[in-house]
Parts: sequence; structure tokens; C-alpha cells
Amino acid sequence: TVDDGHGGTSTATVSVTIAGANDAPSIVGLTSSNPDVDNKSEDGRVSISGLFSDIDASDAHRVTVDWGDGSAPEQIGVDEGLETFAGEHEYAAGGLYTISVSLDDGNGGTVSATTTAAVQGIGVVDGTLFVIGTNDRDNVYIDNKNVWEGEGHWWQWWKEGDWVEKIRVYGKFGDSHFDELYDPADIVRVHVIVCDGNDDVHVHNGIELPVTVDAGAGHDDVRTGQGDDVVNAGSGNDQVWTGAGNDTVEGGAGNDKIYTDGGHDMVVDLQGANRIWAGSGDDTVATGNGDDVVYTADGHDTIIDSGGDNRIHSGSGNDTVIAGAGDDRIYADGGDDQIDAGDGTNRIWAGSGNDVILTGSGNDWINAGYGDDLIRAGAGNDDVYAGRGNDIAVGGAGDDRLYGERGNDLLIGGLGSDDLNGGRDDDLLIAGEAANEHDNALLAAALEDWISDDLAAALVHLGGIGDDGEFDDLYGGHGADEHISGVGDRTRS
Repeated sequence: TVDDGHGGTSTATVSVTIAGANDAPSIVGLTSSNPDVDNKSEDGRVSISGLFSDIDASDAHRVTVDWGDGSAPEQIGVDEGLETFAGEHEYAAGGLYTISVSLDDGNGGTVSATTTAAVQGIGVVDGTLFVIGTNDRDNVYIDNKNVWEGEGHWWQWWKEGDWVEKIRVYGKFGDSHFDELYDPADIVRVHVIVCDGNDDVHVHNGIELPVTVDAGAGHDDVRTGQGDDVVNAGSGNDQVWTGAGNDTVEGGAGNDKIYTDGGHDMVVDLQGANRIWAGSGDDTVATGNGDDVVYTADGHDTIIDSGGDNRIHSGSGNDTVIAGAGDDRIYADGGDDQIDAGDGTNRIWAGSGNDVILTGSGNDWINAGYGDDLIRAGAGNDDVYAGRGNDIAVGGAGDDRLYGERGNDLLIGGLGSDDLNGGRDDDLLIAGEAANEHDNALLAAALEDWISDDLAAALVHLGGIGDDGEFDDLYGGHGADEHISGVGDRTRS
């Protein structure tokens, strides 16, 4: 309507059509009745439910579910008023399944979401052979078995047929026995989950597939084959054996016994007083504050122990041993080893090789063995035997006894009343504290200078030499030795 302000008006009409765009729906929530092994389905039945929203109230929605077990996707019920959906499925085999849900509003708008289903039992899902047990005592055995396929029996030579290798899974879940055969071509990995209970899981050594075992709580016995295996032993006093392969073992709470065979293995057991034997290969072993026993065989190994009174044996190879506070016994075989024993009253046998040995506070006993070794004993009344080779021994604070033994050695008593015995060959004995005695590179340079008959350069690398005022006894022994002593010290050749 138009009004000219003087009483004249005119009216007309027009039609406007608005073509609205469709808005896609959204899935607000999706839940599974059995999302994990702690809430697994024991009878195979799994239900899902979900919430959705859609501002286009007139849309007719459809929900399609792929249950992840190879069955055909199916539509499940939708409540348009409540904007909910729900459905149920029965799985024929055990496993961990991914459930995919698709929501369609009928006008081109779709949205999807996923959840999981954990089903007790045995089955193959996307190449993974799952064995999911109970919270009772489970016994699971996996090995290879040759099966006759064809006419008649295997001994009827005139019949058509052949022997075929299968993967056999047998044992019992609680009191329920099982015995299943699977085609190896369908399987690329194995995942065994036996939950709580005192369980046995034995994978035959002939199985080369990678195996993961989640043992759960309980005193478990786990053995794996030749693949690159992962064992999570869980709480309890467990025994674990892994075969050849690059394996990873986590012991969990409890006093565990863990044995690994060849391969580059990693063992982590941070709780309890554990016994660990790591076979050949470059292995890493980490333990906690318990009184642990660790053995490693050939290979360049790393052993890290956070605390406790430990016994550590590293085999041949260039090994690294780091022990926390505690009274440790450390045995290192051949190889150029790095040993840091930490605080405590430690006893260290380094074996052959060019070793570096450090200790913290405590009254330590150290035998460096053969090789050109560097020893820094730290605070405490320490006994250091440098062994055969051109060695460096620093006593640190405390009343120390340093024995150079064979080779051209550099002995530094440090703070305290020290006894220095050079032994055979040409030794440099220093009663007091050297300014640079905590710098391994400068110590090594000083020894090289001494061996090159350049005492002045050696003293430059050592920095200033202090006199702590304590009585020190320096005995050079056989060879052309040099003594640097303070007031009141005794020196003998």
C-alpha cells in the first residue's frame, strides 16, 4: 500500500518463494552396552543407543548400522519425537569390533559415528585373531597343527587329500573348554585378553605372528613365540617368557619373573621385587624401587633401576647401567660400559673393556677390571681397584683407598684422608682435590698428557690442585711415578 499523504492510496500484492537449504543432522551421543573388555558381552549380545538432533523437524531419519563382523548393514529403530535410536546384535564369535553408525535425514544430510563392542570368545576380526577370556582362571594354548583335508582318512593313501597347516586355539575359559582351528592366511596378528584370574597363556615357539597378551590381575603364566610380541602382565606375581623377536613386556604390580630370548627387547617392571633375564640383543630393562635381580646377555643393553638393593649383571656388549639409591651389586662383562650406581653402599665389578664408573654417596667397592677405565667414586669411604690398563680413579669426598694396579694411571684422592697406591708402571698420584675432577673429558686429556710425558699440560687440564689438610698416603710402586701432595702427606716410591 502506497499513501501520498493527501488521502490518495494504492494497493498491490506480490508472491515470494523461499527455497530453504537442508541442514544435516548431528549425532549427539552414541553408547555401547559392552564397550571394552571390562564390560564385555559374555553371550554375544550387544546393544547400542544414541541421541541425535536436527533443526529440520520434518525430516524422516534412518539409522544404518555396520556391526563390524562381516554381517550385512541393517537399519535400526528411530524415535523421531525423542530424537533417539537403538538396536541390538548378536555376535557369533569373540573379538573387539568397531560398530559404525550412519544417520540419514532423507534429504541428503548424513552423519556417522563409531563405538566398540567387546565380546568374550574367539574370533578373527580384520586379520586379528582375538581370544577374550573370563575373570576366572583361563587356560589358552595356541600352536600350529597339521590337519588332513580330503577324502577318507590320512592313512588311506589311495584317497584324494593333503595335509594342511592350521592355527589351533584350545584350552578353557573357566570350566568351559574350547578347541578351534583357523586358516593362517586369514590372520596377521594375535591378541589374547584373559582379564583377571590366575591364567595360563602359552603360544608355541613355532608361532611367528606378532602376539599381544593382556593378562590382567592375577598370578599369570605367559609364554609367547617368535614374533614381535607385547605382554602386559598386569598385577600379580607373574611369570613371562618371550621367544625370539623384538618383544615388549610390562610387568605391572607384583613380584614378577620375566625371561626374554633373542631380539631387541624392552622390559618395564616398576613395581615389586622382580627377576628379569634378558637374552641376546640390544635390550632395555627398567625397574622400580624394589630389590630386583637383572641379567642381560650379549648386546648393547641399557638397564635403569630407580632404587632398592639390586643385583645387576650385564653381559658382553657396550652396556649402560643406571641404578638409583640403594646398596647395589653390579657385574658388567666385556664391553665399554657406562655405570652410574647412585647413592648407597655399592659393589661393582666392571670386567674387561674401557668403562666409565660413577657412584654417589656411600662406601663403595669398585673393581674396574681390564681396560682403560675412568672411575669417579663420589662421597664416602671408597675402595677402588683400577685394574689392568691406563686408568683414571677419583676418590671424591671421604677416606678412600685407590689402587692403580697395572698401567699408566692417574689417581686423585680428593677430599678426605686417602691412600693412593699406583702399582706397576708410571703413575700420577694427586693427594688433594683437582678443580676439574668432575669433567670426564678434561680428566682423559690429563691422562693423555701424562702418558705423553707432559706433566705441565696434565696439570693445566686438571685445573688447580687443592690441599684439604687431611693426611694422605701416596705410594707410587713400580715405575716412574709423580706425587703431588699437601702439607703433612706421606709419599713413597
